[in-house]
Amino acid sequence: MGVAALALKGLAYQRDAVRLVSHGELWQYASKLEEEFQDKELSRLWRSASSMHVNFYEGWADKRHVEGAIEDVEKLLEKLKKLLTPHAKSER
Repeated sequence: MGVAALALKGLAYQRDAVRLVSHGELWQYASKLEEEFQDKELSRLWRSASSMHVNFYEGWADKRHVEGAIEDVEKLLEKLKKLLTPHAKSER
C-alpha cells in the first residue's frame, strides 16, 4: 500500500490542495476519484493495494495473491499518473 498511498496523497495535494493524513481520508479520496472519473476499476485497484497493507501485518496472502496485488498496484499507479497535471506549479 505504501507506494499507492503516497501516489494518492501526491495526487490529492496537486489536484485539490488536500493533505490526506489518515487511512479513512485515503479511502474517501479514492472513492471521490472513482465518482469523478466514473472508473470503478480505480476503487478495485485501491482495495487490492490496501489489502496488502493488512497482509503485511497478518500474513494471510500467498505468493499468487501478492503477485496479483503487485500487478494491481502497478495498474493503479498508471491510472493515478495519468491524472497528474504535468509541471504543476505549487502555490501552496
